[in-house]
Amino acid sequence: MCNKHHTVKKVPRNQTGRDFVVGDVHGAFETLKGAMRHAHFDITKDRLFVVGDLVDRGPGSERVLEFLAQPYVHAIRGNHDDDIANLGLDELKLLGSVNWNGMGWISDVSDDRLLAIKDALSRLPIAMEVDTSRGRVGLVHAEVPIGMDWHTFTTRLEAGDVDCINSALTGRDRLQRQNASGVAGIDRLFVGHTIQWDGVHQLGNVYVHRHRCGVSRDIQGDGRSHHGQPDLPHISAREPSCRSCERHCRRRRNS
Repeated sequence: MCNKHHTVKKVPRNQTGRDFVVGDVHGAFETLKGAMRHAHFDITKDRLFVVGDLVDRGPGSERVLEFLAQPYVHAIRGNHDDDIANLGLDELKLLGSVNWNGMGWISDVSDDRLLAIKDALSRLPIAMEVDTSRGRVGLVHAEVPIGMDWHTFTTRLEAGDVDCINSALTGRDRLQRQNASGVAGIDRLFVGHTIQWDGVHQLGNVYVHRHRCGVSRDIQGDGRSHHGQPDLPHISAREPSCRSCERHCRRRRNS
């Protein structure tokens, strides 16, 4: 698991625009574009941070290369991305043929393009730290282990600690236990992975946000959101919230 190109990435403060964070996109890039339009996203100065799982299940997964090539996109790796990055071509083709875990899109992708996608996903960091006007924001796909501070976590990630990598990609202990102790050493932590149909779920300084269609929230603005339409509340909003695309998400869940 985990090809270590760079495991933890630090991103300086955006001096000119806004920073947004989006939950698991899962190939729903058109839905995400709607959220960006709704937020009046300015591609010349705003930035979009993605907490992993860019591919699988959604109709546009094979367009992930074009998405990652955008200069305003900063993504980390989720468990779905990690699977694509680390499994061999033959195994991926077999899994795609039976649509295992939403991999059906692979069947329509050439070997050369799939290799390029694998390479791009293998280069994604596992964690990210972003400097914002309201402090340092951490980004991880799933979770930081309960009781572990941010510095210890990122140090162990960089050392290749398998348990920490597994927690970052697939952990659900904090949410399942409703543990609100938070993560010391970071001002806010944004994660995805576990579906939250009713919007953002806060546990201490940890904000869990994931809609299956990959709708998002903003990390440093007013945090306002609107029912029934895509939105991008700010990362450093005082009370981040999101109720985006619920009808669209539920249609996909039931399909």
